[in-house]
Amino acid sequence: MESDFQLPPDLLDRIDAYYEGDLSAEEAAALRARLRADAELAAAAARYEAVYRHGFRSSPDELNSRDAMRDTLHQLEASLEPVTLGRERRLWPRILGVAATVLLLLAVGWWLLARPDPDTRLAQDSIEWLPREGALLGPREDAEEGLDAYDQKEYERAYPLLRAGVASGTLDSINLLYAGVSALAIGQAEEAQQLLTEVLDTGRYPYDEGDLRFYLALAELQLQNREAALRQLQLARDLEGYTTDDARQLLNQLEGEE
Repeated sequence: MESDFQLPPDLLDRIDAYYEGDLSAEEAAALRARLRADAELAAAAARYEAVYRHGFRSSPDELNSRDAMRDTLHQLEASLEPVTLGRERRLWPRILGVAATVLLLLAVGWWLLARPDPDTRLAQDSIEWLPREGALLGPREDAEEGLDAYDQKEYERAYPLLRAGVASGTLDSINLLYAGVSALAIGQAEEAQQLLTEVLDTGRYPYDEGDLRFYLALAELQLQNREAALRQLQLARDLEGYTTDDARQLLNQLEGEE
């Protein structure tokens, strides 16, 4: 499809492939870096997405249908008896046209403001279930329920139960790591940041430090704290853990965009 936003054809194809999930991690990083480096190109890409990908511009069939309806209305108007308030009749189409334009601009503006930051989207795409080590202090049924919910990846149910289990002393505080993963999975980045920082600050879990820093980096990215996220990933890539390779890959993607 041709664009009146002066985007190169290869970039249009890349944008469509990006949202279809057909680009590799390296290709996606290169696309984001290209848009970051050229504000005018990035704005044109955003307008293209708003207009062509999200339905703010009519298709040719819709335009033909609208023209046919307009012709019908004109014929009907021509068959009506003339009225004396000609000026008012001429003003109404203009008023309606202006109102429609304002609504369109508001819709496009809202979409541009609401769409996620590229780093936030990258963080969301990087969230994965973290295998859990047994850290139960007692056989309490409520504690088991929270752990089972996490193991079943029922994050919305697991999150409050894990926090409550740690607060009551039934669960070891390392379970705040899994509560943090659950918080990230349900979009509670600020709570995840606080929980993971709290566990890190205890200094009690050196063997889990890499995983703690990786998920803390994801929380920082979702909160658009890019530099803080980079610092956590730079530390996590040199620490052994389940997420070591993920930390290195994500760090390479982010550094490749700079």
